[in-house]
Amino acid sequence: MKNSTSHKNVPEKVSSKKLEAQIPDIFHPGAKGIRPDKTFFYYFQDIPKSLKFEDVNPDIFLELFKKQYSDKILKDFFEKSISRNGKETLKSQYLILRDNVIIYLEYGDINLLYSGSEEELVIELKKIILSCYKEKKKKPEIAVIVSEGSGYLSTKNIKFKKPIINFQENYCDDFLAVHQEVKNQLKRKNESGLFLFYGKPGTGKSTYLRYLIKTIKKKTIFISPKMAGNLDNVEITRLLLDNKNCIIVIEDAEGLVVSRNHEKNSNLSMILNLTDGILGESLGIQIIATFNTELKNIDSALIRKGRLKLSYEFKELPEEKTFRLLLNQGIEVNNPGPMTLAEIFNYTPTNNSSESQKSMGFMRN
Repeated sequence: MKNSTSHKNVPEKVSSKKLEAQIPDIFHPGAKGIRPDKTFFYYFQDIPKSLKFEDVNPDIFLELFKKQYSDKILKDFFEKSISRNGKETLKSQYLILRDNVIIYLEYGDINLLYSGSEEELVIELKKIILSCYKEKKKKPEIAVIVSEGSGYLSTKNIKFKKPIINFQENYCDDFLAVHQEVKNQLKRKNESGLFLFYGKPGTGKSTYLRYLIKTIKKKTIFISPKMAGNLDNVEITRLLLDNKNCIIVIEDAEGLVVSRNHEKNSNLSMILNLTDGILGESLGIQIIATFNTELKNIDSALIRKGRLKLSYEFKELPEEKTFRLLLNQGIEVNNPGPMTLAEIFNYTPTNNSSESQKSMGFMRN
């Protein structure tokens, strides 16, 4: 193996017998590929120090490196895979450099091998590599509260698909602006507050919540109505202290937020404290509560200005939108009147209905 550029530590002339003895020894035994440490020893007759950098963008690194240090390269060899459509993917690459340095790239990881102390070249190479880390997309963390026994509570992540929502078709005309406002407020860090979503069952509250929390890059904890009945539990407080700057979602929260005519409600007091009290100020927790009852039935302390960030009533869709959604399903109904989403997507005409109906699309004869 002869290098085009000589270096005092690189063997310029290797006898055929020595070459036969050395070359097989740099390959992984029983596997494809070349061992970085043995490659280093082969070129520089020294045992290397090694720094490994994971999840680096190789294309950016190679571009930056070759702009500054192409004159340092003694040898460059690589392995690429080529797909049927001609796309090339770098699998691994060796850059043998002057000053006893080897850069080994493999599937987005970079190994920097060198001997002796970290000279200027090694220090500069580290800076370049560190500037090339891939940006990891932060996925929203969605969790439920589980009991670990002996009253100890923790959170466990859950997965579900983000629903597809057509705001213009599936919600009232004023809702898109409300969604943008909710999203902007929930993205704020270390800020507490209460959001109330209410309306008839089947108007799209739960579907929207799933969509919303998949959009916000912030941890969201679902609390069941039963668990919400124990918000004043000391263990809940400890769990919240471990999950600052998160969103808490409480569905079907009537039992928690409805006025009890001046009856003492310690769970309600906890919500008040979390959304606009000492705890709220220190933890930065935002709460979203959904319920089916009317807003006038909610405890007045919850809707106080400063605590309540936003409330929205999910209503039946007006007749025009109802007609279009039914038509999209192949059902034509004259004057259907306002309907909830659940009623529209589960519409079954009655046999004695006087409405004019027409099946569209695929049908049985």
